[in-house]
Amino acid sequence: MKGIGKVAGVGSTSLQPYDFRSGMGSNFSLALNYQDPCIWEGVTKLLNEYKCIRHLFAGDFHPLTPYRVSDDVWLAWQFNRSDLGEGLVQAFRRSGSGISTHQFRLHGLNPKALYEWKDVDSGRTAKMTGDALMERGLEVQVKDQPSTPRQKFVTSWMLCLNQIVA
Repeated sequence: MKGIGKVAGVGSTSLQPYDFRSGMGSNFSLALNYQDPCIWEGVTKLLNEYKCIRHLFAGDFHPLTPYRVSDDVWLAWQFNRSDLGEGLVQAFRRSGSGISTHQFRLHGLNPKALYEWKDVDSGRTAKMTGDALMERGLEVQVKDQPSTPRQKFVTSWMLCLNQIVA
């Protein structure tokens, strides 16, 4: 969907990566107790993450899964800035999903280009062609399970995509 990223994002009331990343978009706000000195280390880390990728939310939006509110699914999407050769994939494994690995076929890439992707959490990098990312897809693995029934979502996973050879 061309240009939808220009209005995405609402913000977060939490410093949990799932909540924070769910609210990321071209506009973003934090509703936190700013008088609490304990929040600033977490705020700084997550805001630095956001500042590095916020320009990507102005790109084309591609849902990678159907939208569902049930807790037994994965939810994922991609923002693509073909003008910059950059993109972003966010994937969320919900607590009821018994599947720890999911394959996502990306959209809007240059099939002949080589892309390097970086897992934001682990720092792991790999290279794949646009054709491979769109045809075979990108495998995402999230092994964590919730530790308490109150933890609704397991975790989020995010990667940045950069075209390195056209």
